[in-house]
Amino acid sequence: MGEAQLLLVPMSGGGGLSAEQASLTEAGFAALGLAVPGDFGRPGAGVQLLLSADNSFALVTIAAVLSGGAASIALANPDRLRSGTSVPFPVQATTNIFAGGHLEEKTAQSGSVAVIAPHGGGIERQTDSQVEILAGDTRLQVDTWVCRGKGAQQFRRLHITSDDLSEQSFPGFRALLDRPHRLAVSFHGFDAATSPRNDRALDVIVGGQLDLGRRYDVAELIRRKLPLDPAFEVFVATECGDPHAGLSPKNAVNRLSQYGGLQIEQSHRLREHSEAPTRVAEAVIEALIS
Repeated sequence: MGEAQLLLVPMSGGGGLSAEQASLTEAGFAALGLAVPGDFGRPGAGVQLLLSADNSFALVTIAAVLSGGAASIALANPDRLRSGTSVPFPVQATTNIFAGGHLEEKTAQSGSVAVIAPHGGGIERQTDSQVEILAGDTRLQVDTWVCRGKGAQQFRRLHITSDDLSEQSFPGFRALLDRPHRLAVSFHGFDAATSPRNDRALDVIVGGQLDLGRRYDVAELIRRKLPLDPAFEVFVATECGDPHAGLSPKNAVNRLSQYGGLQIEQSHRLREHSEAPTRVAEAVIEALIS
């Protein structure tokens, strides 16, 4: 694992990167013992780095090469690491994203179905528990990968979008990629989203590249399982512009099965309900068994 001190510098024009992403100079790649990717658009090409400065830390994805001769890094959103501080200033960077105990991952291998929760713990609460429900059902044989966050402000500091998750940084994810799977399922959470069809607040979004007909079947099973009071809105994503659609081939769940993945996104309201998260997991179990 590489570790180096980098200079955090401003990003000129934003660089077209998302708030979770960063760019790194060639000298920065060399200091960390990393090769510069020939194509950042390739799935898994952008590694994750853990940055720390004073008592703050943040996980970022390196998604571009930064111009300059020194070992420097530019964040699309510097507040992700430390709010309200002007740059430049030195930061410590490591390719060992589990250093400091802010993240932990757990993998089990026992089947031809992959079930994952990349944002467990306090990043997207309840999602790791749903994986455990599926893993504990004796009618299923599943491979599992769970990554859990620890500490405060986990979403702001530790969330990495599923399209950017790299097997170079997550050995547990790599282990599942090395095994064939006939199906793959991921559990996720979001704060709030509305349907682009009717502006209704959504509670479950069934996405991923799995066959659309099968995703509609899963959505119907979830509707039947969920409590009637309060009413939860279930939506099937069919277009890339739909919220949390999970349709990119770079999405972690879609990379785990040749048939595409099933992504289950759930609102904060649903995940705070005493029964609903378990009901969603049970519906997915029913879908996998059938």
